[in-house]
Amino acid sequence: MTYPIAYATSARRAELRSMPYAEYLRTTEWAQVRWCALNEGCHRCRLCGALDALEVHHNDYTTRGGETLADVVVLCDGCHERHHLAHPPVTDAAGTPPPAPGDPELERMRGLILAARARGDHQEADRLTREREKVWRSLCRRAA
Repeated sequence: MTYPIAYATSARRAELRSMPYAEYLRTTEWAQVRWCALNEGCHRCRLCGALDALEVHHNDYTTRGGETLADVVVLCDGCHERHHLAHPPVTDAAGTPPPAPGDPELERMRGLILAARARGDHQEADRLTREREKVWRSLCRRAA
């Protein structure tokens, strides 16, 4: 089953994208995305299958305020911490992820991820998500 996410208006989305990340995580929009992700993921860690201490991880931050289920993944706190130790997020000095670069390649890859998830090919979706994150990071480094 796919859980629908009600998308914010463009004005609200701009507001969500501009607020500090910690504040965004307290919004009703994020609460809805989190709820949908947990239900879609059967309340289990995607990596180890744990049922406790679950968190919803952004695959990248470019869709903040308009996430789809392809943009997030359910992880237990241990797997989430290990992921961030291995792949530190790209942030500015205040700890806020940069805005979306708006690159057409990122949008193309996002479409491929959504298509892979729709057909149930989660391994391919995960592979594409990792590739998309690399492209996004390189764009952010070039913009800095």
